[in-house]
Amino acid sequence: MCVKTESIIAYEHMLRALVKYAKTFLNLELKVHSASIDHADAIASAFELVWPHIEILSCWEHFLRQSRKQTKLEKTKGFMKDIGKQHLRLLHQSRSLKQFRALSKRVVKAWKESGEDKLAEWLQNVYLTKRWERWSVNSSSVPGFLPSQQPIESHHRVIKVIVTDYKKAPTITVLNSVLPRVLLYDATNLTPEHHRHYAEGPLPINAVVKVKEQLLLPDNYCIARSTTRIRIFFNSDNTMVLPMAAENLSAVSVTVERTERYELVVGKAWPISTYKRSEITFISLQQATVDRRALVQMNPLIPRSKWRFEEICLIRNVFRCTCKNFMHTGWVCSHVIASLDLLNKLKIGLALQKIPMRGLPGQRRDFQGGLTRDSDPYDVDRLIQLITKTPGKPLKWPVVQEFDIEDEGKTYKEHRVGQVAGCRLSATEGVYVWSVVFIHGDLLEYQVEELVHAVRRAHALGTQ
Repeated sequence: MCVKTESIIAYEHMLRALVKYAKTFLNLELKVHSASIDHADAIASAFELVWPHIEILSCWEHFLRQSRKQTKLEKTKGFMKDIGKQHLRLLHQSRSLKQFRALSKRVVKAWKESGEDKLAEWLQNVYLTKRWERWSVNSSSVPGFLPSQQPIESHHRVIKVIVTDYKKAPTITVLNSVLPRVLLYDATNLTPEHHRHYAEGPLPINAVVKVKEQLLLPDNYCIARSTTRIRIFFNSDNTMVLPMAAENLSAVSVTVERTERYELVVGKAWPISTYKRSEITFISLQQATVDRRALVQMNPLIPRSKWRFEEICLIRNVFRCTCKNFMHTGWVCSHVIASLDLLNKLKIGLALQKIPMRGLPGQRRDFQGGLTRDSDPYDVDRLIQLITKTPGKPLKWPVVQEFDIEDEGKTYKEHRVGQVAGCRLSATEGVYVWSVVFIHGDLLEYQVEELVHAVRRAHALGTQ
């Protein structure tokens, strides 16, 4: 959804309309917990008026682009590119909002000591305020929901590629022409699945293999227990202790002193020096937090090739990790898997047996992420690609179309079965058109997307 003017009134009206019609048509009380948006006060104010307790996340990519434009504020040419950018990435990788706030004070102080007072003032007044400070990986309280606008930008780019050849066309112009049709289609073809911040799937093979390295030596982890929770600290990749000391010159054992420094609540302020040194000093640990009460009620998990939503929700209720992989997938990472093994809830050896270690023939394929869904032969994109490449393929395929039937003065909806009977190239539009003959004598013509959805309806109804 979008508005033509960036004002609080316009965005508030749009959001309240969203709440109203969600209740009217879906009988849902729409409550938004978090929102990832660009740096726009009008949008943020409208969200806070409609949902006062909302969590505003500031888009990291948008912030990074804005930081590159601040060259006029530099006292030393190239400061932002050579030093400032590294400090911003250090803040982005902060393990918690508390650590982010502590590190941001040290970054601002380091910039001022370098004579970059204008840059430090810009950072402090624009992106370190209470409203806009949530742009680090762990600033979101919802795993699987990141401070990024990249997914919606990618979605808009796909729409532009389909509707127009000009990728940089104004989004509002493109959406105004296609959004009514998109909304009509979505309203008449509701998905049977629930939309979540995570998806069913196997344990990532690269994460399981990494667990073997993390648990190989006890110097790479430390368990701290309290009344309500268990905290398990793990070495990050740059400080991993390996069997051969020469393999990693930055290797450091996980000690109590390092865990306290991780929290940044003891000792004096360490100066922000080089990025490499700061990374080892401040963010060289990852922390997996375990809810002890939920852990007691958790039975040992059975390794399987595909983890279901019930098991994923159970893991989300018990574990929370500070690493980016956990925040990206919403439920799993190497540290969570290692914690399950350390707490006797999952045997890593059995988990490895459930993952096919032999790759498929041909070129090496990339690992699938936690949000990747398994596709099926009736996937929309797959069918469109197949039919476009071989237009004669769907001949004699069954399709199902909905018709309006009048009976005793009343109109009913009825699904009727038809068969693809012909294919031709449209002389006016330059695209393929398929003719479908129905049992009752009706003849309809379909373009590729309409035909694909008619085929999918036939498959969903079990038509042979």
